[in-house]
Amino acid sequence: MSAGFFTHAGKRFGLLRHSFILSLLAALLITGGCASSLTTATNKYYSGNPAAAADALEDDTDYAEKDLLLFYMEKGTVLHYLGDYENSTLAFLQASKILKRLDFISLTAETASLITNDWIKAYKGEYAERLWIHTYLMMNYLLQDLYEDALVEGKQALKIQQTYAVPLKEDYYTKALTALCYELLHENNDAYIAYKNLAESMPDADILLPKLYRLSYGLGIMDEAAFYKKKLDQQKITIENRFNESELVLFIANGRIPEKRSKDIILPPGFRFSIPVYMKSVAPAITIDIETKDNKMIATDIKINTRLDLVADKSLDARQKLIIAKEITRIAAKEAIIRSINENDELYLGFLLRTLFIIVESADTRSWKTLPVEIRLLRIPLPAGTHDLNIVLRQGGTATRKIELPDLKIKEGQKIFRTLRID
Repeated sequence: MSAGFFTHAGKRFGLLRHSFILSLLAALLITGGCASSLTTATNKYYSGNPAAAADALEDDTDYAEKDLLLFYMEKGTVLHYLGDYENSTLAFLQASKILKRLDFISLTAETASLITNDWIKAYKGEYAERLWIHTYLMMNYLLQDLYEDALVEGKQALKIQQTYAVPLKEDYYTKALTALCYELLHENNDAYIAYKNLAESMPDADILLPKLYRLSYGLGIMDEAAFYKKKLDQQKITIENRFNESELVLFIANGRIPEKRSKDIILPPGFRFSIPVYMKSVAPAITIDIETKDNKMIATDIKINTRLDLVADKSLDARQKLIIAKEITRIAAKEAIIRSINENDELYLGFLLRTLFIIVESADTRSWKTLPVEIRLLRIPLPAGTHDLNIVLRQGGTATRKIELPDLKIKEGQKIFRTLRID
């Protein structure tokens, strides 16, 4: 925007005087109000009372339009881990609809945010958060054996990952889930491409070699099949034909994604420069093994994990240039307003406005708080029959917890899905 725009804005605000101050005070009062309600719900969730969290997220009329995306993302996650996959799906579909609507920028909110802060605008989600809406929809549909619907979401996820390829590169879990969706519907050519793309993004993709070999061989891509066979032989990995084998697929989440905080710098002659950053976190070093009831280890065909905190941090970093540019624009707008008022000999008003601007300025630290810090995909081949299994959690080689999966009934060639949060 031109300097003339800010000068004109300053003259207008000089005439409005006290009504403008009252508007700023009103903005102060409403900032973060609905976000605080969401925080109450997430605190109930993390205090071990997810049912109470779901109750707090029952009615979207309690929340402002600008926080509705967050409302539905939090609601979807809470319901997912409560096992209510149908209503969780409805919540995430609503979140997806809101995102499409928010692509049309509100000029009024955008202009108002130039002299207050971004809390006044509708929250549009980080690139990673937009992606994970489709990730959770994929999981929900797979848990309901709705494979075609899961693939629709997988394709949506793929578009987002292609659009923001650099910040979302390390979300191996979503890529693996999309590849699985192709595989379930026997779209083996697309499955092969998806697994290849996943392997190329991973620092160590040896665990995918058997899958890449089987798919390339089955598709008749013999030169690539020979390449994978050579690598398998070098790694001394045995190849088994598992195209029609029954399988247990586990979605295992742990920890709590870090929240955003405000990073502030006070600049002369008296402006607050504020940007959002994710708090640093360390995910617990947990290993997961699958055992029978008599403590016999069961082999895992594929084990993929994503550190959501690292992906979220890179996603926010990818936006920081835009955030900083807007902060500079906001500072220029405020300075022009104050200068115009001072030129009209309203020095006391200029001083008061400068103080209010410092108070009102605050980074938008809204985020999807019920996400885990880490999520894993485990695929365990099993013979047809009934199985009683244990999920064994270990830290430093020592078993710290066992989670029972009793009476798992599986048919020949069937895949069964389970989701767990091991906080």
